[in-house]
Amino acid sequence: MLAYFCKYVPEELFQAFGTNITCMEPHVTTFTQADALMHPNMCSFSKAVLEEFEKQDYDGMIFTSCCDSSRRLYDILRHLFPDKFFFCLDLPRKINDFAVTLYTRQLEKLIDAYTAFSGKTFSEEKLLEICRKRATEQKRTNVSRDFDASAWQSAAIVCLLYTSDAADEEDSVDLGGRRNIQQKKKEKNKQNTRYYSTHTL
Repeated sequence: MLAYFCKYVPEELFQAFGTNITCMEPHVTTFTQADALMHPNMCSFSKAVLEEFEKQDYDGMIFTSCCDSSRRLYDILRHLFPDKFFFCLDLPRKINDFAVTLYTRQLEKLIDAYTAFSGKTFSEEKLLEICRKRATEQKRTNVSRDFDASAWQSAAIVCLLYTSDAADEEDSVDLGGRRNIQQKKKEKNKQNTRYYSTHTL
């Protein structure tokens, strides 16, 4: 069984392999091993994932490049468990034709890598069957496809743009939030300075 924790992982691909894949929801109270293996600034969720992965008998884990914590956790687990399957899916930062092309290549690399690791065969027919079943289930919820697509795109754009600048922060794992907060504080301070300078007698 494989594990993942990011909602952008295409679990349908692994179902088309006939592989069980589960979304990890770690519930740990101590970070005994994580504190020894990870930087103190790493977020508690990534530490919990590390602790949970070592407790369970997973064959591997699928990551995405959505944040710095995810990428660093990927490096650590790949080093600790060289015989298991780990793949970090590089997500596009925007949604356009070029991004679709890049993402398609990433999915092809993922399929090839897992085929080489597991010896299993990927079934396009099974993938289409799974997608049709999902589409049928979606119709039953009486939610329009256009609404779902726009909602997904909005969520993806917000999430990816928010976290895309975290990678170049050497010791930062705040997913880019600190930069936004600091920038807003600077802008507010400038506004206050201009206000007081024009209203001071």
